[in-house]
Amino acid sequence: MISTEAPKLHKLGEFLARTGLSRSTTYREIALGKLKPVRIGRALRFSESEICRYISDAENQE
Repeated sequence: MISTEAPKLHKLGEFLARTGLSRSTTYREIALGKLKPVRIGRALRFSESEICRYISDAENQE
């Protein structure tokens, strides 16, 4: 069955709370291409799959 539900997008504050990163570190990771947010106007949103991928990559680097 194909889901027609849109993926959940999280605000920057939710991303920061889940990862423990600072705002400046998050923007640096975006600039380096390590993190890919969704832009809606000027706002940044993060998909659940991108958050999980980023956390997984960070764990694998340790």
